[in-house]
This record gives sequence, C-alpha cells and structure tokens, in this order.
Amino acid sequence: MERESFDRYARLIGAARTRREALRLVATGALLGGTASIDSVAAKGRKRGKVRSEAASPPCIGDNVPRICQTTSSGGCGKPQGNCATKKIGPGTNLTNCNFTTDQNIIETNFASANLTGTCWFADELDNLPNFRGANLTNACFFEAQLDFSDFRGANLKGASFCLADLNGVDFRGSNLTDEQLAQAGRFSCTTIKPNGKPAVTCAAGQTCDTDFGVCTCQLDSDCTVTGLDCNVPGCLNGFCECFPF
Repeated sequence: MERESFDRYARLIGAARTRREALRLVATGALLGGTASIDSVAAKGRKRGKVRSEAASPPCIGDNVPRICQTTSSGGCGKPQGNCATKKIGPGTNLTNCNFTTDQNIIETNFASANLTGTCWFADELDNLPNFRGANLTNACFFEAQLDFSDFRGANLKGASFCLADLNGVDFRGSNLTDEQLAQAGRFSCTTIKPNGKPAVTCAAGQTCDTDFGVCTCQLDSDCTVTGLDCNVPGCLNGFCECFPF
C-alpha cells in the first residue's frame, strides 16, 4: 500500500466511532486491499447510522476471515464488481458467482429460488424486505451486509458467511443455518427466527420482544424506573426499558 493510501487508511480507522467500526475497516482493508473500497464502506457505515452492539467481535475477522469473502476466492468476491450487470435479477434466476458489492443500495431484492452459489454481498444494504426464500446460497458471502427483516426460509446456506452482518428480524425457518453461522453475525435479536422456528434470543420472564427495535423490553414507570423487573444495561425509550440481550 502506498504511503498516501496508508495515511488515509490510518485516518479512517482513527476516526471510527466504535471499536466495531474500526474492526470493520481493518477487515475491509485486508479483504479488498484498497482505500477506495475502504472509503465506500466507511461512508456506508456513516449513512446507515445504526446502533450496533459493542459485544466481543465474532470469530470471523483477522486471520479467520472466510476465504469466500476474499478477493482471491474463486467465488463472487474474487470477481469484478458488476460482473453480472447484464443478467436478469429475479426469482429462479441463475446468478452463480455474481459480485453484488456496490456503493448503491440494492433495490431489486426478490431472489426466491434463485441459484446464488458463491455470490458476494460485501457491506451491501438490501432494500424492500429481501426475499431469499428457497434460494441456493452455498458459499455466499454476506460480510457486513444489512439484511434486517430478510426472508431466508428454506434457503440452502451451506458454507455461507454472515460475518458482521445485521440479522435483526431475519427469518431462517426451514433453512440449514448453523449456530456457528449465526454466532458470526454483527447483530441478531429476539426478532431473528432460527431454522427451528424459535427466536435467536429468548426474552426473560416478564419481558416481551419489541419487534420494531429487536430488543427485549419491560414496562417502566413514567419516570423510567423499572417496575418490579430487572433489565440488563437499561435505557429508556418511549416508556420501555431496552434490555439489549445480544
């Protein structure tokens, strides 16, 4: 990396607001190897403005980054961005090894029953409630992807990576998602549905799952003091205590 590029890279990491954001930029540098790509991912993070968990980083960065998410892979992440620009996107289509990494949000997101083997979705934001129902996503890379409230019911996720992805509200019922894949995510919550139909996070007795924010909540008094219940890391929002169990 040239000195000027290195200096820009160092400034971006130094300006990161959280440890998670800094780690994401480090991982991006290792995977993509260019400050232009790093800049775009940093800008996406600022635009997104999501509140992220500050829990320990999942074991899928540094020396443990899945090969399918590296530019040297034989899958989509190793292909030029936009390599499938002329292909039809939609249900049942064959989009093997397509690199969907883009600086723009992905608007067309109905991939039901499509063949998406080896596809790359590095740091993508997918709009319009993405539909991957019944799709073949073998060895797909969703590194840092924004997948909240996506439908992965019945999907084949063998070898897929969800490293640092946002899986809040994602429905995995009937898929073959493993606990190891789920543990790599940057966020999952009580609204994330596991393959067996159970929530990825179980709320404690007396708490309910806030489906808008993906947190377990307990009712508070008007002055935001807990009413007979204890919450982890409590914070008041619209009269509820946010427990943040993830």
